[in-house]
Amino acid sequence: MAKIVTPAIRKQYKDLIKQVVEDLHKPIIVSLPPSKEDCPNCIYDYINKKSSGHFDSSFTVPVVIFGNTINPVSFSRSRCPVCFGEGHLEEAVNRSVKALVKWNPTPASDLEIIPVGREGVAVVRIKVLRADFDLVNTAVSFLVDGVRCEMIRPPTIRGLGTQEELVVAFLQEVEVGKDVKR
Repeated sequence: MAKIVTPAIRKQYKDLIKQVVEDLHKPIIVSLPPSKEDCPNCIYDYINKKSSGHFDSSFTVPVVIFGNTINPVSFSRSRCPVCFGEGHLEEAVNRSVKALVKWNPTPASDLEIIPVGREGVAVVRIKVLRADFDLVNTAVSFLVDGVRCEMIRPPTIRGLGTQEELVVAFLQEVEVGKDVKR
């Protein structure tokens, strides 16, 4: 039996999908879990998982964390003036991703059940290249057309047979933003 989908067709499919995403994409912002570094200014309390409220006297030389110079700031009571009692410093991690965006997709057969308490809220379908699967899968939230959204079900990988080219994810708005009636 002859093969209909030859390697040449698979390559053409891959190239066309990449070109469609490149030509018709909208940039979206993917917010990943923040990067954390221990606060060098105070002693960390591993039981309470926050600052112990005591100055670390071994911290004598300024250090650079997340591009900011942290100088030793002595304190005797209250909370650490560097981490404000958290015991660690955080930096937001955001990435820009090219995605095909469709607000309120009508034939949402992929999305039959919406979590309880979220009915009536705008839904957005995004399609990104397979290379961005890890970003979408580990994301905390998304910024699509100025609207903050969260994933309502895990992303699905789509393609031609076993050839994985696109990642489809359904998101739901969680904060009011621009008009999404598209």
